[in-house]
Amino acid sequence: MSDAPEYFLNSPAIPVLQEIEAAWDEIKFLAGYPGEYIVMARRKGQKWAIGAINSGAARTVTIPLDFLRGNYKSLLICEDDKTDPRNQCKVHTISIGKEKSLTFEMAENGGFVAIAIEK
Repeated sequence: MSDAPEYFLNSPAIPVLQEIEAAWDEIKFLAGYPGEYIVMARRKGQKWAIGAINSGAARTVTIPLDFLRGNYKSLLICEDDKTDPRNQCKVHTISIGKEKSLTFEMAENGGFVAIAIEK
């Protein structure tokens, strides 16, 4: 996300932004191709954050979840809201079980952030 500082005061992304750590214990490359898109996962303690950024046309990406070794029950997600004229983000939670991967649709020049939530 990039915008004027005052935008963040009213952003629906505040709950997600508050969960993002400033330093990390581990970083993993999950998917991507130079100049097109990238999906990375970062871990601090037992907390995992997944971040993605897309360059160019909208695309669908499938990311592996095998790095989530623990009792994670859901993902808190902030992703592009394609219905909003300012392309603001929408925040929602999805349940995860023993899925091996998840599929996300990234908007043109968009992306997403997801925080893994333990049981």
